[in-house]
Amino acid sequence: GASPVQRSLEAGDNPVGVSVLFTVSKMDAGPIISQKSYTIEDVDEEDASTLLPKLFEVGTDLLLECMPDVLEGKITMDTASIQ
Repeated sequence: GASPVQRSLEAGDNPVGVSVLFTVSKMDAGPIISQKSYTIEDVDEEDASTLLPKLFEVGTDLLLECMPDVLEGKITMDTASIQ
């Protein structure tokens, strides 16, 4: 979606998470390569401006972790998890 962190905070979601997926023409519809959850430790103090950088770091690490398998062809559009 357009504002997933803000919507998750509004809904009270905990844990939240990030997904690495293949890009397709439809928003948030590509096959999932990898996902990782993140537990918000202080729900009352967290907002989008503090949570986004944390999730960005989690997502960056996850992307770097799975890129070799994508580049080597171990994970493809056909073998990734369909949403």
